[in-house]
Amino acid sequence: LGAIISTVQDDNIDKCHGSIPIENITGYPVTYNRLSGDSTNFIDSLCAGLYKVNIKDTNNCSKWYTYEIKAGIIDTNLIWPGDANSDGVVNNFDLLSIGIGYGTSGPIRANATLNWEGQPALSWADTLSGGVNYRHIDCNGDGIINDNDTLAVLQNYSKYHSKTSENNKTGVAPLYVQLSDDTISLGSSISATIKLGNFSHPLNNIYGVAFTLSLNKELINPNSLRFVENSWICSNNSLLSIQRLDSQTTRLAIGITRINQLDTAGYGMLGYLNFDITDTIINDYENLDISISDEKAISINEAIIDLSLFSKAVVISKNKTTKPTFVKELELISNSTIIYPNPAESYLNILTPKKVLIKQVTIRDIIGETIDVYKKTPLDISALSNGIYFLEIMTNKGSFSKPINIISK
Repeated sequence: LGAIISTVQDDNIDKCHGSIPIENITGYPVTYNRLSGDSTNFIDSLCAGLYKVNIKDTNNCSKWYTYEIKAGIIDTNLIWPGDANSDGVVNNFDLLSIGIGYGTSGPIRANATLNWEGQPALSWADTLSGGVNYRHIDCNGDGIINDNDTLAVLQNYSKYHSKTSENNKTGVAPLYVQLSDDTISLGSSISATIKLGNFSHPLNNIYGVAFTLSLNKELINPNSLRFVENSWICSNNSLLSIQRLDSQTTRLAIGITRINQLDTAGYGMLGYLNFDITDTIINDYENLDISISDEKAISINEAIIDLSLFSKAVVISKNKTTKPTFVKELELISNSTIIYPNPAESYLNILTPKKVLIKQVTIRDIIGETIDVYKKTPLDISALSNGIYFLEIMTNKGSFSKPINIISK
């Protein structure tokens, strides 16, 4: 004998959305008492209050359950289609849970729909490491976790049924944007590379990653913004991915996950960010910012992998052959910046002109791969192999690159 009793959060305390679905009981009479009794296998539309539930079998054996339905309690039993990780909001993070549970089957959800409403469902045998039952991951309620469950995520994207909090952390492995040119022309079609990890900071155990890319709406054609997945995380068709564009804010949410229940290790490309530059700008030059936010990377056991996020800024020019004043100023700053010692063995010092402040230094190899990122100087380069590298120095006046030579001890 057993009963599952659940509640749903109400913004209006006078609404009666509490429910008591009875699990593993088919055809047995069920009664409950508050002001009056009833017999059913599913009790819903209950207001806040104290209830008694009596379950009887065919031999007239029974057991009473007492439960108080409280207004304002977040429901952890009802299914909200698309909220696969049961955190109260539907977004690209939910794809990661679908990837973890991919291929698992369980009880079909009775009268299942993709409508944004709490729906009762029987428990599955499996749970995520945080305790969330797999029935939440079966977003469409058909009894199997697969690609079809992403439809609920896309349909109900950004909807929520409780407040959530996000905590972006600064970690070791970088998530960053790479472009071959720092100055681009009007009307150009651009393909930027999105990368995760590098030679110095690979990822040892990763199962999936989700993040959001944002660009200046007025400088691009929002409808041209798209992500082409080409990820080292997933290969041999063992992947699932989604993307959702908010053209009003020019934000593109992306999710990539494995579906074979095995972590992988490495670093490199996640895919290409393609977009078209507008044909007109007000000034002769405009700055286009490509930023990354709202990231989440996990292993198969749902351990959070902390990432460092690095944005990219490029110049849009009406006439790419003519250098703007600030570009000329950057050239003067670059020529006046001293890097010593060069060649170097263990540490590098960077001396910039007066009023030029260093914000970040990125070391790249000769093919442009990010090797390491520093927030302060001097730079510890003792772990790098000997060879030619390039320092991408970001300052309060702009960014520029300078070559260095590292020699082994």
